[in-house]
Amino acid sequence: MAQDEKIHVLRQMEADSLSKERSATEGMTPVDGDDGEDLHVIKMALRKLGQQPVEGGAATL
Repeated sequence: MAQDEKIHVLRQMEADSLSKERSATEGMTPVDGDDGEDLHVIKMALRKLGQQPVEGGAATL
């Protein structure tokens, strides 16, 4: 998979994870207990590819 494709997939995963966190804080879905671990891993992967992750938490989307 090319780097651009990896970044695209990671950005989608990042948006999905932020959306899930936002929904949980609004009481729409139960928190799955990962305490943001998924998002942390996604951010680390983006940084390894030279990208800046979205900062500011779920409310930024």
